[in-house]
Amino acid sequence: MSTAGGRQRARIGVGILLVAVGILVVTFVTDTFETPEAEVLSAPARIEPTATTLAEGLTALIAGDSVPLHLVDTLGLVLDDTLGWDLVSAAVPICSVYGDPLAWPKSGKPKGDPERCPGLVPPTQASLVQQHDPDVVIWWDRLSTMPFLTAEGELARSGSDRFWRHRAIAFEDTLARLRAGGGTIVFVATEPIGVGFAERCAGEDTMNCAWRRFRMNRYKDVTQPHNRMLRRYAVAHPDEAVFITITDTICRSNISPCDDRMWGGSLARPDGTHYEDRGELRAARAIVRDMRAALVGVT
Repeated sequence: MSTAGGRQRARIGVGILLVAVGILVVTFVTDTFETPEAEVLSAPARIEPTATTLAEGLTALIAGDSVPLHLVDTLGLVLDDTLGWDLVSAAVPICSVYGDPLAWPKSGKPKGDPERCPGLVPPTQASLVQQHDPDVVIWWDRLSTMPFLTAEGELARSGSDRFWRHRAIAFEDTLARLRAGGGTIVFVATEPIGVGFAERCAGEDTMNCAWRRFRMNRYKDVTQPHNRMLRRYAVAHPDEAVFITITDTICRSNISPCDDRMWGGSLARPDGTHYEDRGELRAARAIVRDMRAALVGVT
């Protein structure tokens, strides 16, 4: 790591200090895993830092699924225009940020080639971290809530004890991989699926539509607890990570499916998942705004 890079990261680090506000402890391996009444949607918890700006010329890497991949061009432009940062993508479509061999919720059968995600995601992340030495790593996906197959070939159904046990291990492995260069992690909460999926899947009984309905129905007991796992880590390790959510910007309320209609009535995510047109700009601006606020307290 270069001395200049160290100075830049030190400057970021000045602004990273979170306080625990309304955090529920997530337990992975007990039968009493608690589901919250609601996810916190306010701005990231923090105290006023001494720094008020972020250094220009930093590099951000984004990791996750097809949603950040679709948003890379717009997010890169907003990052460059707002902060003067470069953006590198390690997002892999049809894979979680962990690189699990995914499985369909209903049948438990592999979602495509079970070797694809494990063979592609970790090497891609590791290679790009080594190559670009990012100062910030944006962690954002929704396929992390999908069932997956363990290394032993067992099905880990979303929300089960096995799911959370293996998720905890994969979290540590992924975190170590993405922080190998010392960059600060920016966890972005997974937002609820949008109302557009209902029209997209009307009358369809495909596995993809079944997965979308699963996301809608399991938001409270799978997606929100996973979000709190990320937030809890950021609170406990303010020198390594911050947590943000753009749900309050994208959705009119924190329910699933959420109403993500924008001014004029168009949907931010016409298919309920991927941002398009003005929705892309809205999401990109929200991520950069909230990330900056979390890192240095600038609103």
